[in-house]
Amino acid sequence: MKTDNLIKITDNRVFKSKLKELIEDIDKRHIMGVYVAYVYVIEFQKRGLPHAHMLDPAAIDRLISAEFPDPIAHANLHELVKVHMLHGPCTSARCLDEEGYCSKQFPKSLREDTLYNPSGYPLYKRRPIETPIHIGRRTVDNSWVVPYNAYLLEKYEAHINVEACSSMKSVKYLLKYIYKGFDRAQIVVRTVEEDGQTTTIQEPMYNEIQMFLDVRYVSAPEAMWRIYTFEMHDMSHAIIKLFVHLPNMQQVYFNTNSTIPDVVERAATQHTTLTGWFALNTQDEEARQYTYVQIPYNYVWKITQTRIWVERQRHFNRIIPRLYFVHPREGERFYLRQRLLHKTGCRSFEDISTVHGRT
Repeated sequence: MKTDNLIKITDNRVFKSKLKELIEDIDKRHIMGVYVAYVYVIEFQKRGLPHAHMLDPAAIDRLISAEFPDPIAHANLHELVKVHMLHGPCTSARCLDEEGYCSKQFPKSLREDTLYNPSGYPLYKRRPIETPIHIGRRTVDNSWVVPYNAYLLEKYEAHINVEACSSMKSVKYLLKYIYKGFDRAQIVVRTVEEDGQTTTIQEPMYNEIQMFLDVRYVSAPEAMWRIYTFEMHDMSHAIIKLFVHLPNMQQVYFNTNSTIPDVVERAATQHTTLTGWFALNTQDEEARQYTYVQIPYNYVWKITQTRIWVERQRHFNRIIPRLYFVHPREGERFYLRQRLLHKTGCRSFEDISTVHGRT
C-alpha cells in the first residue's frame, strides 16, 4: 500500500476520533450551552478530506467570534486564528465568481456590534484593528476572519467554522448531502419515419465526453470512510413521524406483483400510527390520558404484521414526535390534525370528531 493511501486512512481515523470528541464537548460538557437537539452530516470536499456540518447578539458573542484575539493576552489563540481561520486568498479556482467577487462575500464589512439576522447568518462583530496583520505578502484584518469558537479552536487546533443558524434553510443545507445521488441513466428520444409512418423511439444515449464529465468522483478518503462503515450522519433525537389521514385515506404500500385482493386485505388489517392509537385507547386505559403526540413518549410503534403501539419498557426522552404537515386548504384533514393536538383517549374517527356529545 502506498504511503499516501496510509495517510488518507489515518486522516479518516483522526477525523472520526476528533468528531466523536467534539460531540462529547457539545453533548456532555455543554460548551455551547444546553441544547435542544443536534444533527450533523459528513461531506467530502473536492480535495477529498471529510468535514462535518453541525446546526440575542450577546449570546452569539459569547460563543462565536469573528475577530483576532488580543495578541498578548491570548497569544496562542491569536496564532491559531492566523493559521486556521482566515479566508483566502481568493482565486478564480476557489471562490471568485464570473464577475470577480468572492462567493463567500469576503472581505466582510467591519462593525462594532453583532446584528442578529432572523432570516440568515448574523452579521458578526468585526471591529477595526489599529495595526493590520501581515501574513506573507498578505495584509489582513478582522474582515477576513472566519467565525470560530475559541474553546474549540484551541482544543482541536483545526479549522472549525462555527455559525449561528436561525432559519430552516440551515436544515436544508445540512440534509441535502444525505440525498446526493450518483446513479444516472441517459437516454435520447428521436423520431423515425418508415414506410410513410412516423414513430417515436427511445434509445440509450452515450456521449463519451459528457459521460466523462458527469461521472461521480469518489476520493480515497471517502472510499475508506465508507469501507470502514463510519456513519454519514447522526442526530441526538429520534424523529417519530405520526400519520394524519381521513378514514380509509391512508397510504398503502405494496409490491408491483401484488394482487388487488392482497393489497385490499393488507390495508384493512395493518394499522397506521393513527388507527393504531385508536386501537390502543380501546384496549389500554392508561393510554387514554395522552394525546396522539404524547403517545411516543410512553409507547413504541412496533412494525409487526398488524403494527401496534407497545408500552415502553424503559424511559427514553430523546425523541421528537411530529405530525405530518397538512395545508389549511385540505379542509377536513387539516381540522383533524388540529384536533389530534388536543384530544385524548380517542378510539375512532367518530370519537375524535365528537365534542360534548355532538359530532
